[in-house]
Amino acid sequence: MKSIILSFIIFLLAFPCLAQRDEKPDKNDPNGWWVNIPSAPVIFDFKPIKNVLLESMYKRKYWFKLRNHSAKSISIYWLGCVIQEGNNFKVTKRFYGSSISDGGYGHNFTWSAFDASDPAKDEAIGKATCKDSKVTVVKVSFIDGTSWAVPYAKSFVQSLY
Repeated sequence: MKSIILSFIIFLLAFPCLAQRDEKPDKNDPNGWWVNIPSAPVIFDFKPIKNVLLESMYKRKYWFKLRNHSAKSISIYWLGCVIQEGNNFKVTKRFYGSSISDGGYGHNFTWSAFDASDPAKDEAIGKATCKDSKVTVVKVSFIDGTSWAVPYAKSFVQSLY
């Protein structure tokens, strides 16, 4: 029995990609091209693909998506570039906003950040747009008329919103 277990461990060590294949990526990856602000109602997250053909085509098991993790429905959201300075964020650019029809995006709803036809393009677009900073959700408006924006943003420019 010990030899079978030892053989299995050696196999996993020899092929680490097999051992981690189904592991969900970290939505707060410090090396990512994005950053999730802790209080943001919309975050970047990973959603399982659940389709073998699409997994094979895109060579991944998870879609990279935006997720509404607030209790309120989202009516508009804006993406931008930020630089983190300690616990604060400096908004360097706002580059994309989208208005949502049909009652907004409810709790846990996910959607593509940039290119719904090929999620792999999201990374290329994000990196190209925020070369010396990271992409994040900088402002969100809710169906009830309230809103959220990056808190304590240094160099906050009112005209961005």
